[in-house]
Amino acid sequence: MAHRIQTTWTLVLACSAAFTLGCFVDPSDDVGSDTATTGDGDTATTGDGDGDTTTTGDGDTTTTGDGDGDPGDGDTTTTGDGDACGAGFSCIPEPGPAWVGPVALADVDPGCAGAYPNEDQAMFAELLVGPGSCECSCGEAEVECSTNMSAIGYGQTGCSSAQGSHALGENECYNTFADSHGVSLGSASTNCADGMVTATLPDPNFGSAVVSCGGATPGSGTCDPGELCMPVPGPDFGSGICYSTEGDTACPAGYPDKTVYFTNIEDTRSCPDMCSCTGSGGSCSVSVTGFAGPNCVSAQGAVVVASGGEECAATNSDLVESIRPGNVSVESAGVCAPQDLPAPGGEVTLENAVTVCCRG
Repeated sequence: MAHRIQTTWTLVLACSAAFTLGCFVDPSDDVGSDTATTGDGDTATTGDGDGDTTTTGDGDTTTTGDGDGDPGDGDTTTTGDGDACGAGFSCIPEPGPAWVGPVALADVDPGCAGAYPNEDQAMFAELLVGPGSCECSCGEAEVECSTNMSAIGYGQTGCSSAQGSHALGENECYNTFADSHGVSLGSASTNCADGMVTATLPDPNFGSAVVSCGGATPGSGTCDPGELCMPVPGPDFGSGICYSTEGDTACPAGYPDKTVYFTNIEDTRSCPDMCSCTGSGGSCSVSVTGFAGPNCVSAQGAVVVASGGEECAATNSDLVESIRPGNVSVESAGVCAPQDLPAPGGEVTLENAVTVCCRG
C-alpha cells in the first residue's frame, strides 16, 4: 500500500509542475500491474493495476473490476470448453491416405461392439503350432508256408553224422537207407500289405487373435487442423484408437504402439496316404509219420516239424523203414507292424501382413 501512495504523490507533483499542459490523474484509478494468465498457467504483468485477472485456455477464468458484483468491478467469469472434443472423445492426428481407420481392436469373441460396432477383419499374431503325427495302421498278416522238405540221412542212430539228403514232397513216401533220418521244413514268410495313414495335425493357435472394429461416429467437437474428433474405445476393446496398413512398415507420428498381424493362414501340412508294414511271427508245420515196414506200411508214430526247423523222424532205421510227411499247414498267422513311421510334411505360415499402430 505504501508503494501505491508514493507513486500517486509522485504523479501529482509531476502534474503540478506541468499544470499548463493539462496533466491530471484521477486518484480513484489504482496504479499498479494487471495480471494475465494464458494457456496452461503462464503469467504476464501489464496494465493499469486495477486488479484485473484474465485466464484463457482450458477452464478459462476472467476477473475484472472491484468484486462488488457489478460487471467489470472485480467479478469472476468462467469461460472456455474444458475439452474441445468433448467427454469420451479425443482429438487424434490423421496419419495419411495409406492408413485405414480409425479402428479399435477387440477379441475375436465377443467381437465388435459399442462405439466401434463394425467388424473389419480378423487378424493373427504369435503363431503357435503343436507337434503333429502320422499314425500307420497295418492290416492282418498273411503267412506263406514253404513246402520245401528234405529227408536227411545220418550214419548213426539218433540223427548224428549227416551223410546226405533227399528232397521230399507233401504225402511222399520215402524208404529209409541210413541208420537214422531227419526231416527239415523250409521257413515260412509273413507278408503284410501297405497300411493306412491317419494324420493328427493340431489346429494352429495364436498368442494374439483380434478383430479390427470400425464404424465409429466422429464427435461434434472441434480439433486442430489435421485432427479428427473420435470416440475413445471402451473397456471392451483391447487397444486405443488405431490405424492399419498393408505390409510391415513404420508407424506414423502419434501412434507409437506397433503390432504386425496377419490375415491369412497357409497350412500345407500333410501325411502320406499309405505306409509300409512288416510282418513277423508267422509259422507253419508238417507232421511226418514213421512206418515199421518199407513203402509206408504199419505206421509207428509221427513227429511234427516246424517251419525253418528239423526233427529226427526215424531215430533207428531198423525200426522205422519208411517215412511220409503230410500237408504243410499254418501254425501262426503272425502280426504286421509299421516298418517306418511317416512324419508330417509341410508347414503352417501366416500370410498378408498388416501393420496396426495404436495410440495406446
